[in-house]
Amino acid sequence: MNLIPQVAASGLFALVLGLAAVQAPPEPQPGGAGDAEAARQEAANRDARREEMRREVDEAARAIGAFSKAESDQALKRARSALEAMDKRIEDARLDWEREAARMSADARERRGRAMAELRAQRAEVAERYRALQGASSATWERVREQFLASYRSLADEVRRLSNADSSDGAPSTGEKSEPPAEPEESGKKDD
Repeated sequence: MNLIPQVAASGLFALVLGLAAVQAPPEPQPGGAGDAEAARQEAANRDARREEMRREVDEAARAIGAFSKAESDQALKRARSALEAMDKRIEDARLDWEREAARMSADARERRGRAMAELRAQRAEVAERYRALQGASSATWERVREQFLASYRSLADEVRRLSNADSSDGAPSTGEKSEPPAEPEESGKKDD
């Protein structure tokens, strides 16, 4: 009598294993359709992140630009929040680059290193503009705020440009660098 339940259980177990094997997705083969689909999905995710970043930057710039000197505390809080979000994106890019470094050529790693150093320099400039914004007087608020926003937008453009770098070796090409906006002239500029 005990033999029948054991046989039935074994048959059921075999049936479940057979169904699981039929339903299991095939292992992706290198260079196969799975890689192409994964690459398309990665590109779509990257595009979505860039679009999200563009919206965040535009919204932050509009919000900061709308604050008057009387509302400087709110403007500074919004600017600090925008910079923290940008710092996270820069760190994410750095970590992505480190993960990809092993499959890159030495030249590509060198270009990425230079691009990252340039990004750090731009971030330092934005920090300098932020400090200037903190100390801006009523007479200089609008000019200093616009300089901060120009620097912030330039940094965001550079982060987006570097995240767009889809060359065959994964490194940004040196010919793609966008020029930052021209600085407003100090002399002859009306302070509001």
